[in-house]
Amino acid sequence: MNLFYDNKATIDISYNLVQHDHTKHVEPTEEDKIAFSLFCFSNRKRKMENSHVLVLPFPAQGHVNPLMHFAWRIANLGSKVTFVNTDFNHKRVLSAMAGRNEPTGSDVNLVSIPDGMDPEDDRTDIGKLCEAMLITMRKKFQDLIEDINKNHPFTCIIVDGTMGWAREVADKLGIRVAMFWPASAAIFCQLANISNLNRDGYIDSDGFAIKKHKIQISPSGPIFDSDNLAWKVGNAYSQKAFFKYIERVMEDSQLIEWQLCNSIHELEAEVFSLVPKLLPIGPLLAGYDTGNSGAQFWPEDSSCLKWLDRQPSQSVIYVAFGSLTIFDQSQLQELALGLKLTNKPFLWVVRPGNSTQESNPNEFEDSHGKIISWAPQQKVLSHPAIACFVSHCGWNSAIEGVSNGVPFLCWPYFTDQFVNKSYICDVWKIGLGLDKDEKGIITKEEFKQKVELLLGDKITIKKALELKQFAEDNIREGDGMDPEDDRTDLGKLCEAMVITMPKKIQDLIEDINKNHPITCIVVDGCMGWAREVADKLGIRVAMFWPASAATFRQLASIPNLIRDGYIDSDGNSGAQFWPEDSSCLKWRDQKPSRSAIYVAFGSFTIFDQSQLQELALGLKLTSKPFLWMFTSLGDFRSTRVMLRPSAIEAIASKPSVRALSGFISDRILHFLAISFGVNKSKDHLPKMFTATEL
Repeated sequence: MNLFYDNKATIDISYNLVQHDHTKHVEPTEEDKIAFSLFCFSNRKRKMENSHVLVLPFPAQGHVNPLMHFAWRIANLGSKVTFVNTDFNHKRVLSAMAGRNEPTGSDVNLVSIPDGMDPEDDRTDIGKLCEAMLITMRKKFQDLIEDINKNHPFTCIIVDGTMGWAREVADKLGIRVAMFWPASAAIFCQLANISNLNRDGYIDSDGFAIKKHKIQISPSGPIFDSDNLAWKVGNAYSQKAFFKYIERVMEDSQLIEWQLCNSIHELEAEVFSLVPKLLPIGPLLAGYDTGNSGAQFWPEDSSCLKWLDRQPSQSVIYVAFGSLTIFDQSQLQELALGLKLTNKPFLWVVRPGNSTQESNPNEFEDSHGKIISWAPQQKVLSHPAIACFVSHCGWNSAIEGVSNGVPFLCWPYFTDQFVNKSYICDVWKIGLGLDKDEKGIITKEEFKQKVELLLGDKITIKKALELKQFAEDNIREGDGMDPEDDRTDLGKLCEAMVITMPKKIQDLIEDINKNHPITCIVVDGCMGWAREVADKLGIRVAMFWPASAATFRQLASIPNLIRDGYIDSDGNSGAQFWPEDSSCLKWRDQKPSRSAIYVAFGSFTIFDQSQLQELALGLKLTSKPFLWMFTSLGDFRSTRVMLRPSAIEAIASKPSVRALSGFISDRILHFLAISFGVNKSKDHLPKMFTATEL
């Protein structure tokens, strides 16, 4: 089975949640490809428009943001999406979105449920938050689904891996579920192996470290210390509560069939080999395919972008510590002095609550720097003025830094950030760590020295740019295909175009409109999707058809061809010479999994009576249930008949067969051969048939 370690995997999964490990694939004919090329956009979009996806993140900024990017991608494919925040975070997101010029409304519907805490409670106490959620949210989540289902039923639920308890709700309501893991595959492995860490004596039953030890998941993977495991947060009570929560939800998450991860295969190839069910679909970044910056808890200050425009290339130190890191006043002061010592321009994000004491962030600002409360981070990191990223090493920041080729100075705070630091410094080798002194402070001298070392290290900077290429290779650009892809494969080309090009053509038009507005768009009839872009931008549009009017009429009649049974909903034509007996499906459903022998020899095979008898006895000897398709041709082979096509849901008697166009084409070919009055010997077929085995 081909796995696409990029955003194409996301799209493939959203179209079909059925796994294809044991299926037959028959390559479509060129005629199939052309028909599909012209039909795929309206057909795929129609299918997605019938779906309704619910997305449930863990209530933290680092979880909400990537899941919102994923939600927008699904919505851009035509699906209705409902995104569930907690009441507390819902208000923060709406407040941050106020006045932001980004698409909102019906594409992604924002709703909320209570998290079980009072408004004044401290939600940075993750242990207490998790305890409250387990008590309250399950019932509220089910009530929300049942209420929305009255008008537009959900077809799929995507849950954050740390909200695994939602699987039980989905199962109870009969809704398919997929798990989205917003952190690294390495952390997923760590949490999935809690029982082994306990068994081997590294931790006790409450998650506390028993012995100090460095642990490595794979031979060349990241190293984590038993003192800095992912559930080590806050005081002892919070750590125990968070550990018990993680232990429980990971059991649920691992039972979910579809497991998706916001990572890049090349960054964690060795770890992904240990968890084959976990599919990398990253990087999920702001602005790619969505035009949306996600769901922020604080308003973004975009004034920093104009400030960056005035700075020299690769000169600015960008400092940001995420949504939960807290420093005491002395450490903030030391960092400010360290930035001043570098004598370089800096952009520093000091969010509300960044310090244990109330302080005025502007007191740290000087002529070299700019301080803001929250940044449009993807836009900042992609700016040519950025030289390096001083980061807490949250996974989203790590992925964004890698995707923009920016080297790191690592300053981890808690949870998965120590493993991410190991990736950055030890595995990917694109950054340096900052070391604390005996008082637990990172001094201004240490900061200045590491900045100079990093920016003078050409090998590290070159490695960061190499990893950027890996990320870019996982983000479809242009027509949605890679340079080496075969563009004569019209089916793949059209699939890629409808995923990628509408956003690209809109961006192009908006850019050109700044100087010389476009007054009319003339689109090829096979690029009809551009009409929606033109309508959205208020530009008149004309369609040019480069082929015959007869072909236009044929393609415009696709809905009628489906209705009348000439083709199925995927554009496949087909006909059966015998009525299908669907009673076998009920018989099949009563048999144990993978127990039955299916016997079928097609429409032309002929056995003598003794061979049939021997086969029947052989089936009996196996003592296994069997389904035998037995047909009688009679004089059919010598008869010229008129084919009457009928729509085929599937050749349901063949439950393991997929990609049926080739199978159906063979049936039609057999019929044509018969109609030409020739026997089934290949030598006697007209030249047009010799390419296919009969």
